Amino acid sequence: MAWARKRTSGTACARVNTPLATNAEYSPSECPATAKGNAPPSARQARQAAMAATALTGGLSRVVSVTLSESLDTHFEDWTTQHGPRQQAGFELVSKILDDLASKPYPSGGGTSWLDHTTVVCFSEFSRGPMLNSNNGRDHHLTNVCVLAGAGVKGGRVVGAS
Repeated sequence: MAWARKRTSGTACARVNTPLATNAEYSPSECPATAKGNAPPSARQARQAAMAATALTGGLSRVVSVTLSESLDTHFEDWTTQHGPRQQAGFELVSKILDDLASKPYPSGGGTSWLDHTTVVCFSEFSRGPMLNSNNGRDHHLTNVCVLAGAGVKGGRVVGAS
């Protein structure tokens, strides 16, 4: 669901406890979705998000790819109750990654943060159709959305239509 690449030229879900990627941690219980009664991201997904940010800022990798939301293939009626909370939990982890990158000074100085040097791309390989199928669920659809944030991205814009 999320991909970030380091460019070469409010409180969200958690905290990073250590610069070592193997010990990085975001606490799923601190997510706003949890406070609203929704399921938090899994501990595994929270660790993956923390490790992704730590791999970038710790110089371990220039590109990371993580899955921050799962079980979105909802062809049955459960899409009405499960799909939104699962997406919300994933987007809150993306928000935490963005907050984390923005809070860390970039090594070259100049008052910039890691987010000023990183482009984050969030997407899914498919979307849900607008019509209900025979199981009161939603099947795959051709249209989709992609979220961009960080370096080189002009915010507050919607590009394209369906």
